[in-house]
Amino acid sequence: MSRKNYINQILDYLKSTDHATARQLAAVCNVSERSIHNYIAEINAQKEIILSSSNGYSLKKGAEIPVNKGPVTQDERIFYIILKLLKQGNSVNVVSLTEELYISEATLSKDLQSIKKELDEYNLKLKRKAGYLYLVGDEKDKRNFIRKIIVSNGNGVTFESMHYELDNGATPNLTSDIRDTVLEGLKSAGLFINDYSLNNIVLHLSITVNRLLHNNTLISSSFNNVKAFPDELKAAEYICNKLATTYGITFPENEVEQVSFLLISKTSNIDFYNLSNDDIALIVGTSYYQMAETIIKEVYENFYLDIADEEFLLKFSLHLKNATFRASNSYSEKNQIFDNIKYSYPLVYDVAVFCAMEFKKMTGLTLSEDEISFLAIHIGSVIEQKNKLSKKVKAILIYPRYYDYNRTVLVKINNHFSEDLEIVSTLSMMESIPDIEYDLIISSVKYEHPGKEVVVINPFLTENDYEKIRTKIKKIKALQQHSISSNAALLFSKELFEKEHYFRDEYEAIEYMCDKVIQMGLAPAEFKQGVIERERSASTAFDNLTAIPHTIEVAANRTFGYVIINKKPMKWGNFDINIIILIGIARDSNVDFTEFYPSLLDILDDKEKTEQMIQSVDFKHFIYNFK
Repeated sequence: MSRKNYINQILDYLKSTDHATARQLAAVCNVSERSIHNYIAEINAQKEIILSSSNGYSLKKGAEIPVNKGPVTQDERIFYIILKLLKQGNSVNVVSLTEELYISEATLSKDLQSIKKELDEYNLKLKRKAGYLYLVGDEKDKRNFIRKIIVSNGNGVTFESMHYELDNGATPNLTSDIRDTVLEGLKSAGLFINDYSLNNIVLHLSITVNRLLHNNTLISSSFNNVKAFPDELKAAEYICNKLATTYGITFPENEVEQVSFLLISKTSNIDFYNLSNDDIALIVGTSYYQMAETIIKEVYENFYLDIADEEFLLKFSLHLKNATFRASNSYSEKNQIFDNIKYSYPLVYDVAVFCAMEFKKMTGLTLSEDEISFLAIHIGSVIEQKNKLSKKVKAILIYPRYYDYNRTVLVKINNHFSEDLEIVSTLSMMESIPDIEYDLIISSVKYEHPGKEVVVINPFLTENDYEKIRTKIKKIKALQQHSISSNAALLFSKELFEKEHYFRDEYEAIEYMCDKVIQMGLAPAEFKQGVIERERSASTAFDNLTAIPHTIEVAANRTFGYVIINKKPMKWGNFDINIIILIGIARDSNVDFTEFYPSLLDILDDKEKTEQMIQSVDFKHFIYNFK
């Protein structure tokens, strides 16, 4: 360890205590007391900041303590080391690194172990030889790793800040310049792109330019013939030629192919903002249009979710076309920005998994979890528009249409209850209630409707009216919560509740649990394979210590929830879980899976309730958490 390291350790220790003896400091630094006296003399040489007394050494009050502006935490050091490896031709001197970071070799070794784990995911290796560290691997994998660092936003890093670190502030307008160039190139070829895909391409090109500035080029490419896509190739050549001129670099042919490939998988010659619905199948391609129609139909038959919509059908068809191209080229776009969609919108994600399974049946191609999350974005947007998953109370407003008073009342109610209430229809007193889904009737005249909650308000809204509406909303939500409790009572049973049963992995657990419910006659023999296929498509584990294996397509003979709770966690995919809930839903069940599944996850997201479940001594204690 260098002198700077020891000095830094002494100052840090004195900051944490009133005083320390030379012996204590020597033990902290693992040096002699004589060395401690010398280091303190060196610190005080320029300006006295450490005082000596019979109690030992202490920092002088009000003294300006030198601050180590370098990386402090392990995450910061790891990021610093990775940047060093990427910047300095993939090799870094170990001794220099410990001195720059003010750490010992032992600490560096721990940091390097963490780095190796991160690199493994990207087929990269960290080698150490003759006092140097080397980053070994394919250039393509290095670029993907850089992208991961930026997209995951570790340490609050953006590409701009990372580029500054790599190039000492050179070309500060790189990202905005590339964005303008991409838009110019797409316009010249008559191509269109959405903002999210544009950001992905700009990030890819920013990393590419940075690597080419350091003479790091792709060795080879494995794309299908891009010459079959003349518009995308034309745009790619325009973009690469202009960036080459701007930054004084050369784009080899395979780099141009890489850009072409990205454009093929992310752009279209359809302008969604100026689009008629005529000849949709002809524009996208009949086969992809029919594929989208078939999948949408299957979604309705399995989930009772109507996501059929002409604009959605077009966008979904185009997405399937691009996804087919990516999957057939073994390419998957990382989608870490929307990674949490699986946990925040579990039903939407389950529908997306189902779509991916249907896609595989039709094409033989497997979509990655990143691709599935892109599908979830498409599906979630249309479901949100149709309010199928809205937790708001749905209301019908009945009000006399006298001038625009009904509009005024509607605006006022929306302003007060926008988070909890949705007015799905406004009617005059003479109109009949349409055949739509709703929970509450708000009327300015006395109105009776058996089986529905009704609140009567004054023609001119008062605070008392707002309070009456608020009370009804609370009552309806309490009834909805009660239905969750009722569903739990229907789903779970003492006969299908176990504690302290551990498995090697998720598939052993699925095999055991499915075999048991099949033997009990609760599910058909094909139920097990359905659960396994769902698990292979995307893990059913969540970051709330819970896994909920289930099948989408195979119905159970009788609705059930099979629970196993373990005090010690077991590995399930990428998570450690303590609670396993195998769900089977019969076709004639009173339990609506599309409503119960998200509600169950809401309950399990309550850390206190989850912990209580894990500590349950028996079934009675477990089921109590659903009340």
